Amino acid sequence: MKTTLNLFAALFVLPFLFIMFSCAGEDAGGCNNIPVIRMDVSSAEKEYDITPLMDTSDIKIVPLETNQDCLIAEVSRIFVLNGHIYVFDKQTKGVYIFDMSGKYVNKVHSIGAGPGEYTDISDVFIDENNIFITDYYINRILVYGLDGHFVRDFKTEGFFSNMIFTSADRLFSVNLSSKSNDGKTYQLFSSDKYGRNVEKYIPYNRDDIYTSVSGLYCYSASAGEVLFLTQTDDTVYRIKNGKVAPAYKLDFGDMHLPYELKSKNPLEMIRGGHMGRYVVSTDYVSSTHDLLFLGFHIGVDFYTAIYDKTSGTTTLAGKIFTKIPFNMTLRFIQDGCVVLSYNAFTINQSKAAILDKINDGRVFSGNFSSDLKNAVENINPHDNPVVLICKLKR
Repeated sequence: MKTTLNLFAALFVLPFLFIMFSCAGEDAGGCNNIPVIRMDVSSAEKEYDITPLMDTSDIKIVPLETNQDCLIAEVSRIFVLNGHIYVFDKQTKGVYIFDMSGKYVNKVHSIGAGPGEYTDISDVFIDENNIFITDYYINRILVYGLDGHFVRDFKTEGFFSNMIFTSADRLFSVNLSSKSNDGKTYQLFSSDKYGRNVEKYIPYNRDDIYTSVSGLYCYSASAGEVLFLTQTDDTVYRIKNGKVAPAYKLDFGDMHLPYELKSKNPLEMIRGGHMGRYVVSTDYVSSTHDLLFLGFHIGVDFYTAIYDKTSGTTTLAGKIFTKIPFNMTLRFIQDGCVVLSYNAFTINQSKAAILDKINDGRVFSGNFSSDLKNAVENINPHDNPVVLICKLKR
């Protein structure tokens, strides 16, 4: 019974649950002649040192300023661009802007029903020109300048936007379950950045897929392209220059979820004993010019897959690590950099252990070691998070 409850809890804390099946590509091109990423968990390494992937001379540790104007409850998404750090906090319904030293600059926090205001934030995306906020409940996308000033807003016609990202001059919206004006259900819509000239991609049958859990998609915007992975597909799509096309097919072998189980809800999956047998959730997809990273669960066990785009080989590991005294993940990669955040309360709880590792030389030396030591020694449990930015080798 305890194992069952643990599995049930693990499922509901997965941030990006999705159920994968055949390669469906209507309006998105076919799936022939694309690389296949094969993942056999029986050959997974227990631990894998990612140090050879990292440029250890270029690691930044940035404690974010804490004051009454920028109290962050959670880091829902983080962006680093144009010399600033942008933190989306879903709990406080705000986007907080800091410079690269961590100094607070401004925020978008416009809750209400008037012009430039939103009732809630479903998702945020930031490109080189604007901050885009989607409010699912009022079916509207709001656009702000990078300094936080309101620019414009528009309604999403014919679909609801749960998640957004941009590619070239197109704004892409992920549609959780609502039907389009033509009566079909599509997973992805795009428009220009004013909500006009709507196109739709990747149709699916809602009755075949369990879709009552929010957060059913994941994407990665890096290396000049967007990679998009959906709840209903075993295919990673590439979105580049405003076009959508299959890029990689995922092959989990015997761990692949059978079609007849895709409509089962989580409790039915647990009662049927399926949670530890199949890949039913993928947490993230991320990418550099040379590598593609996937994180996925089988039951409560988590795996990281590292796919080499040049050689076509895949490394699978149960845990990744390096000489940084925090839990590592390759979830968030922007312009060849891993961008992570760490909770101040957790760091404060582990302060003595972290300082011991620094003093014993068990972390990367140089500026990173001294900056980390300074940040840890001065942190308070209720401070804003600390951001880690680490460049990857090309």
